[in-house]
Amino acid sequence: MKRSPFLYSIYVLFIIVLSVEAQEFNVGLIGGYSENELIHKEALPDSLESEKYRGFSIAVLMEYFEYDFVAFQTGLRFAQTGGIISDNRDPNFKIYAPLKTETKLLYLYIPMTLKLSTKTNPDIYAKASLEGGFLLSAQAKYFYPDGTQREEDISSKLSGYNYNGLFGLGASYRIDDILILLEVNWAQGLTGINYSKDDPQIKTSEMIFNIG
Repeated sequence: MKRSPFLYSIYVLFIIVLSVEAQEFNVGLIGGYSENELIHKEALPDSLESEKYRGFSIAVLMEYFEYDFVAFQTGLRFAQTGGIISDNRDPNFKIYAPLKTETKLLYLYIPMTLKLSTKTNPDIYAKASLEGGFLLSAQAKYFYPDGTQREEDISSKLSGYNYNGLFGLGASYRIDDILILLEVNWAQGLTGINYSKDDPQIKTSEMIFNIG
């Protein structure tokens, strides 16, 4: 599998951040529910419909405040994303074709995040990230008109990496040393997840609702 210089640079910056003597340093766990979709560059045929796939996102984040209102975040984020394609044609004319295909992808992301904060309590903030991710698993589940189902490992058909741009808004409230937060994030794939560049490009899209 081809190595990515971008991911190596993330590791280097990750180590640098941990070695800095921070003015304020926070570590926490955040997770939540996500609405996901696979975005196809080429329009799907009229008989096919793209649907949302329900997944999750769990992250361990480290936050370092360099200035009063500006923070840098990094860490690890596990994300289950994917999509559903339904075939709306009469099943009697396509006995051997699946009525629905459910694609489930699991990625491990390393985010590089810039956060702008009001530094009040409660605190309102906005953030923007670039994420580099490794594909951990990829499964497709096919549902047929006769009620049968079939699962397939499709990891070999996909690239081993994915890159996201992530944008979010949130609010947090501090009680002594405990920080409680709610946030909404949108993560959009920047590059296709296809293994072959000759195939129509497919990108991931996540709407994430977090609590931490």
